[in-house]
Amino acid sequence: MSEDVFRLGQHRLARVQLFNWGTYDGYHDLSVARRGFLITGPSGSGKSTLLDAISTVLVPPTKLSFNAAAQGRGRTVASYIRGAYARGSDTDTRELRSRYLREGATWSAVGLTMATADPDGDTVTTLVALFHLKRGSNDLGESGRAFLLFDHDLDITELRHVVSDGIDVRGLKKRWPDVLYNKSYPQFGQRLRARLGIADENAQLLLHRAMSAKGLDSLDRLFRDYMLDEPDTFAEARRAVEFFADLDEAHRRVVQTREQIAALTPLEEWTETRDREAQRTQELGEEQTALDGLAARFELHLAQGWHADAEAALADAVTRDEHASAARHRAATALKDAERARDGNQSLRELTDALDSADEAVRRVVTQRARLGVALRSWDTTVPDTAEGFATMCSQIAREAAELEAGAGAHDAAHSALILAAARADEQVTDLKQQISSLAGQKSNLDHKLLAARELVMRATGLPARSLPFAGELIDVIDANWAGAAERVLGGLGRTMLVADEHAADVAAAVDAAHLGTRLVWRRVDVHRTHRISAVDADSIVNVLQIAEGPWQHWLHFELVSRFDYRRVGDARELGRHHRAVTRAGQTRDGDRHIKDDRSAIDDRRHYVLGTNNDSKLQALRDALRKAESDADSAHRRARAARAESEQRRDRVQSAPGIVAVEWDELDLLAAEAHRLDVAERLAALRGDVEIDRLEAAVVQARGEATRAEKAYDEAHEALYSARQHAQNVASRIDDLKRTAAASDEPSPELTERYRARFDDGKRAALRLNGFPAAERAVATQIRSEYAAADKKLMQAQHEIETVLQQYLNRWPHPELAAEHGYADDAVAFLRRLRADDLPSVENRFFDLNDRQSNQNLGTLALRIRRAPGEIRRRIDEVNSSLAHSEFDRGRFLKIDVRDSQHSDVTEFLADIARVQEGSLLADDRQAQEQRFERMRELLGRLGSSDPGDVAWRNRCLDTRRHVTFVGIEMDSDGTAVNHHDSSDALSGGQAQKLVFFCLAAALRYQLVGSDADVPKYGTVILDEAFDRSDPEYTRRAADVFDQFGFHLVLATPLKMIKTLQDYVGGVATVSIRDSKASRLGVASISEATDG
Repeated sequence: MSEDVFRLGQHRLARVQLFNWGTYDGYHDLSVARRGFLITGPSGSGKSTLLDAISTVLVPPTKLSFNAAAQGRGRTVASYIRGAYARGSDTDTRELRSRYLREGATWSAVGLTMATADPDGDTVTTLVALFHLKRGSNDLGESGRAFLLFDHDLDITELRHVVSDGIDVRGLKKRWPDVLYNKSYPQFGQRLRARLGIADENAQLLLHRAMSAKGLDSLDRLFRDYMLDEPDTFAEARRAVEFFADLDEAHRRVVQTREQIAALTPLEEWTETRDREAQRTQELGEEQTALDGLAARFELHLAQGWHADAEAALADAVTRDEHASAARHRAATALKDAERARDGNQSLRELTDALDSADEAVRRVVTQRARLGVALRSWDTTVPDTAEGFATMCSQIAREAAELEAGAGAHDAAHSALILAAARADEQVTDLKQQISSLAGQKSNLDHKLLAARELVMRATGLPARSLPFAGELIDVIDANWAGAAERVLGGLGRTMLVADEHAADVAAAVDAAHLGTRLVWRRVDVHRTHRISAVDADSIVNVLQIAEGPWQHWLHFELVSRFDYRRVGDARELGRHHRAVTRAGQTRDGDRHIKDDRSAIDDRRHYVLGTNNDSKLQALRDALRKAESDADSAHRRARAARAESEQRRDRVQSAPGIVAVEWDELDLLAAEAHRLDVAERLAALRGDVEIDRLEAAVVQARGEATRAEKAYDEAHEALYSARQHAQNVASRIDDLKRTAAASDEPSPELTERYRARFDDGKRAALRLNGFPAAERAVATQIRSEYAAADKKLMQAQHEIETVLQQYLNRWPHPELAAEHGYADDAVAFLRRLRADDLPSVENRFFDLNDRQSNQNLGTLALRIRRAPGEIRRRIDEVNSSLAHSEFDRGRFLKIDVRDSQHSDVTEFLADIARVQEGSLLADDRQAQEQRFERMRELLGRLGSSDPGDVAWRNRCLDTRRHVTFVGIEMDSDGTAVNHHDSSDALSGGQAQKLVFFCLAAALRYQLVGSDADVPKYGTVILDEAFDRSDPEYTRRAADVFDQFGFHLVLATPLKMIKTLQDYVGGVATVSIRDSKASRLGVASISEATDG
C-alpha cells in the first residue's frame, strides 16, 4: 500500500478520549487508524454517543444536532454529562424522568487528537471540550464549559486537577501555560479552523451534515438537505410574521381607537344636553327661589299704576254720589206731595192699604214656600200643594230623621274608613314617587332611605359613592327564574354597605354623628387580602350570580361562597337533603332553620335590591305607581261619595225640625192670592171716579220717579263704596308688597326681565289687583313645570353619560375616568384627544407599518424567492469547479445542472404578495389600506400557522432549495454530454450512491480547500451508517470516491461491511454495552475483525 493513501501532512483524527460522556462512564481512550477507521457495534451500544462526542468538539453548539443520522431527540450536552441511560416513573410524583449514571457534581471531557504524520515534523493538536455540572443542576452556565486547544498530545485525565470544584481557569493556565482557553465556542472555532486548515465555519457544518448522510441516493436530497444551507427566506418570513405582530397590534390600536371614539361620541351630545339643561335648571331654580320677591316687585310695580287709577275713580264716584243724593231728595219730596193729595179720600186710602197688606201676605207665602223648598232639596221632594199632602210629608220626614239619627254612628265609621283608605293610597303614591325620584338619577336598587343615609356619610367623609357601595349594587342575577329566590337569600347582604379598611374609622365617626333616619348595616372589608375560594356545586345559588369587576370582587366572591352557598332545589321536599338550600318560591333552609318571607310577592321587583342597574326596578315602580294612582283616584271617589251622603244625611237631620214646625197657613198660596184678588176688585170699583184716578196716577208716577232716584242713589253710593274700598285695598296691597320686597334679596335685572316676560305671552288676562294672583300662580306653575322638565332631562342626560362611560370602562378601564357624570368633561376632552391626536397617530403608524410590511418585508421575501435559483446555481458552480478536478468515470467528468422546478403554490404565493403590494400608491386611502392589511393578515397568518397543511405549504413556498432540481451530467474530455442522471432516479442503488457521494466529496473538498487545491489540509470525514447498500461493489465505489478526493474515512457501520471496506480502513473499533448503561470500546486489526 503506497504512502499516498495516508496523505502525510494532512490533519487526520488520531485519537478520541472520553471521560464521563453518556454511557461511557469513566475514562475511555480510542486510537484511530490513519488509513481509515471502522466503528461497529449493535444498535444502542453507544456508537452514536461516540460520534456525538466528536461533534461536540468539531461543531459550534448553536449548529450541533446530536445523533444526526437517527434524528434523535432529547439528547443534550447536560444529558450526556449526567449519563442519561433510561427514563422511568418517579415513585412520588409518578412523572417520567431521566435516569442518570452521575447524579451529583460531575465533570466530563471529550478530547480529539489530530496528527499530520509529516516525516519532516509531525504536527499534533489536541482539542478538548471540558464540562462541569454542580449537584442538582443541569445548567452549565458561563463557568461550566471550556474549549481547549493544545499543540501536543494530552491525556484528558490530567484535567481532573482543574475541575474538582468547577473549572479552575487559573489552575489550568498555570499547569499548561501554552493552552488556548476559550469559555465559548466562536473564538475556539476560529483557532481550530486556523490550526487544522479548515476554510470557514460552512466547511465545519458540511462535515457535520455529512455524518448524517445515511442512505443518500438522490442528488436532490444531497444538495437540498446536506449541501445547501436553509435559505434565508425562512428567517425573512419569520421576521415578516414577527413584524406583522407589530402591524397587527397597530391595526388593533386603530380599530380600538375608532371603537373608543365611537363609544364616546354620544357623550358630546349628552354633555351638551347636560350643560344646557343644567344651565336651564339653574336659571329656573333661581326663578323658583326668588319667586316671592319677583312677584312682589312686579306686582308693586303694577300697583303704582293701579293706585293712581283707583284715586281718580274714587273722586269720580264721590261726585256721582252727591248728584244721586240730591236727585233722590227731590223725588222723595214729590212723592210725599202726591200721596198727601191722594190721601184726602178716606175709602181709597183704606182699600189701598188693604191691597198693600194682601200683596205682603202673598209675598210672605211665596217666601216661606221658597225657603221650605230649599230645605226639602236634601229630601229630594218639593212643597205639596194641599194640606193633606203637607201633613203626610211632615210625618214621613219626622220618621226618617229619627232613623237617620239612629244610624249615624255606623255611617260615620264607614266614612272614616274610606277617608283613611284614600290617605293610605296617597301615601303609597307619594312613597313610590319618592322611590322613583331617588332611583332615577342613579343605577342602585336600594331603598331611597338607605341611599339618603349613604349620602349623609358621603358628605361627612368626602368619599364618592363607588367607595361606599352596597353589596347589592355589585351583584347581578343572570338567571331570571331564580331572581326572587336570590333576593330572599341575599337581601340582607345586598342592603349592607361595604367600607374599605382605610375608610372605616371615618365612616364610623360619620355614622355615629348623623341621624340617618333608617337602619344602616355596614361591613369593614380588607380589599387587599386574598382568600382561597372553594368550588361550589353546579346547582348553587352562587352560580346564577355575577359580581361586578372591581376592588370588591374577590372579597364578595369569597363571602358568597362562604356564607351563601345555598343549593337550588326544584321541590321543597328536597330541602331536607341539604344543609343550605332554597326553592324557587323563596323558602330557605339553613341547618334546622326554615324561612319563607311572603311580605311581598316573590316576583315583586319593587322590593329587589340586587343589580348593577335599576332599569327593571324602575319599570316595576312606574307600573306600580300607575296602579297606585288609579287605586288612589278610586279611593277618593268612594270617599267623596261617602262625604256627599254624610252631608245629605246631616242636612236632612238638621232640616227636619224646621220643616215639621211650619204651619199650612204659612204655605197656602191659593188662599192668600184669593184674598188679594177680592181687595183688588173692590179697589177697582172705587177707582172708577175720574178725580180719584188722576190722584192715583200722580202717586204712581211720583213713586216711579222716587224708585228710580233711590236706585240711582244706591248704585252711586255702592260705586262710591267700591271705589273707596278699592283705593284702600290698593294702598294696603302696596304696603304689603313693599314689606315682602324688602324681606327678599334684590333679583338681578336678567332674572327680573325673564320673569316679567312670562306675563307677556299673550295668554295672560289683563293684570289687575284681583287678577294678578291667578296670573302669578299660573306663572309659578309654569316655572315649576319647566324646572321639573329640565331637571328630568338633566337626570336623563346624566344617566346616559354614566351609561356611556360604564360601557366604555367595561371594555377599556381608564385610571382617570369613572362611570359618573362628573367625569363627562374629562371624557369629552379625552375623546377629542383621541380624535385629534391618537387616531391620526395610530393610523399613521398603521399606514407606515402596512407599507413597510408589504413593500419591504414581503417585497424582500418575494425578491429572495425569485433570486434564489440564481444563487443556488452560483453555489453549484463552485461544486462543479471541484468536480472538474477528478474523473467521475474513466475519461468522464461530472457536472451538476440546476433546473427550475417550482411548485404552483410558489407561483400563487408570489402572486398573493404582488396583490398585497398593488395598493402601495394608495397609502392615504383607508379602504385600500384595510384591504391590503386583510390580504396580508391572511397571507402571514398562514405563514405563521402551525397547522400541518400550512406548514407543508410554507415549506414548499419558502424552501427555495426545492424550487429547483439537480441533474448530474457526464461530460467527456471534449465537454460533450454523454449521460444524464435526473436526481438518480434511473440509477441502481450502488450507482446512485457513487453519484451522490462523488458530489458530496467534491463539495467537501471545495469547502475545505477551495477550487484550486486537490487535497484538503484537513481530511477526516465521519459517516454514520452511510454505506448501507448490500452490494459490496457499490459500497466500494462510494468509498473510492472519498479515497480519490483525499479524505480520511471514519465509518460507523455494521460489522458485515468489514470485508467490503477492508481496503479503505486500517483499524476497527467495537462498541458494546452492559446492562443498557455501560458502554465499552474495543480495538481490533483488520485481520482480526475479518476473521472474527
